[in-house]
Amino acid sequence: ILSRKFSASNFFRDCRDTKASVIQYIGQICRYLNASPASSNDKKHFVKKAIGNGMRGETWRHFQTRFGIKYIGEFYASTEGNAVM
Repeated sequence: ILSRKFSASNFFRDCRDTKASVIQYIGQICRYLNASPASSNDKKHFVKKAIGNGMRGETWRHFQTRFGIKYIGEFYASTEGNAVM
């Protein structure tokens, strides 16, 4: 999914509309998603995996629970990380 700019309030709606099953995050994007207002639609998407780098532990736990993400893959050496996907 390519957007003109990042929108925490539209992120999972866009994922749902496009039936995305994997997302890639960088840095604190997941923290911004956690900070967005809670919604009854928080788990109404097809995303099963999130892969990226830079997510802190407290953000990880909340993100996984709130949005129902089954698998989070955190990696280092991010210049090579896209080869893992």
